[in-house]
Amino acid sequence: MDIGEYRRLIDRIRSAIPSVSISTDVIVGFPGETEDDYQQTLDLMEKVKFDFIYSFIYSPRQYTGASRREDTCSYKTKQARLERLQ
Repeated sequence: MDIGEYRRLIDRIRSAIPSVSISTDVIVGFPGETEDDYQQTLDLMEKVKFDFIYSFIYSPRQYTGASRREDTCSYKTKQARLERLQ
């Protein structure tokens, strides 16, 4: 599902159930995340206006696909991105 499809789905849900609450989980600083990727996340947050977000800094978990990818984002950058998101 791309961003456009996702936004249309959210719009359909809100049209069908006006009192619905919608939440999401966001991980910032995922391996390979670029500044553009992060900005797209911020743009989506602004457009969707979630009722709740649960946001975290990426941390590797052994045996996952992500743990085998190069972590190109410094902790300082991850922390700054999390603070901007929240």
